[in-house]
Amino acid sequence: MLGIPSIAVSAAMTGQVDFGRIAALTRQVLQKLLAAGLRSGDLMNVNLPPLDGGPSKGICVARQSTAGIEDIYQMQAHEGQESYRLGESYDFAAGDLDSDVIRLGEGFITITPLQIDRTDRGRLEELSARAWDLPS
Repeated sequence: MLGIPSIAVSAAMTGQVDFGRIAALTRQVLQKLLAAGLRSGDLMNVNLPPLDGGPSKGICVARQSTAGIEDIYQMQAHEGQESYRLGESYDFAAGDLDSDVIRLGEGFITITPLQIDRTDRGRLEELSARAWDLPS
């Protein structure tokens, strides 16, 4: 937001976590991003897949997933009162075939360039052209 190039890195923490390997892969990805050049205001999101199943399949630049999350709620009863608690597992809804979530699930390290300003420029223009007089 201040024009400072930024990189966020997340790693899946499943099975036996090898922090040394995560750090080495992160360093390699960061070196590649720096070599590609970061511009003012760039915001890169990097995700590392679970590494306990072997090496990653490589690096894939992918769009951000907009699929909904399918989460599970668990009913709990305590002293005659029922409550629901968000379960520990979740999955992403189907239909987001070329996104970071899908590529990550396939074993790729993903890079997604993001932006802070999510303004829908077309809709902004359309709505700005309308008369917005207040009713009397």
